[in-house]
Amino acid sequence: MTAVATFYTMYKRRPVGKHHIGVCTNTLCALLGGDAVYDAIAEHLGVGHNEPTADGEFFLERIECQAACTHAPVMTVDWEFMDDVTPTTAVDVLDRLERGEEVWSTRGPRIRNFDATERTLAFASDDLATEGNSVDAKMLAGLTVAAELGMSAPAIPAPSIPAPSSPAQEN
Repeated sequence: MTAVATFYTMYKRRPVGKHHIGVCTNTLCALLGGDAVYDAIAEHLGVGHNEPTADGEFFLERIECQAACTHAPVMTVDWEFMDDVTPTTAVDVLDRLERGEEVWSTRGPRIRNFDATERTLAFASDDLATEGNSVDAKMLAGLTVAAELGMSAPAIPAPSIPAPSSPAQEN
């Protein structure tokens, strides 16, 4: 179990606060403002990478990649996406959470808290897959253009799998 918990950064072995805040600072997000978003949040919260706030409300982490380059720069709150963030909009999300206001991710469900997210990561059925918007026009732009141009991907040939040999054939 330790190997899994230390390999995957989503799993934490110490308390992370009520809300986990992750900011992608990988290449595309960084180029489009991810570093500035991270810096604004770190200054606003008064913490650095992998640190909780003194009141236990937030835990800040630099994330290597969120696999969401279409909406860079990306931040997650309790592993739910907040797309196309700026330093101002990112801090606004934190302020609204601090005030106890309802906050919705940009591509998914409302933000709950990290305890609820941990239960989801442990495969609990929470029916969140049907909440919010999971895909938008920006993410589907390539498919839309391809359809307008009558393009399609080539068929993938079936794999050639050799027939199993019997023990008599091996001798």
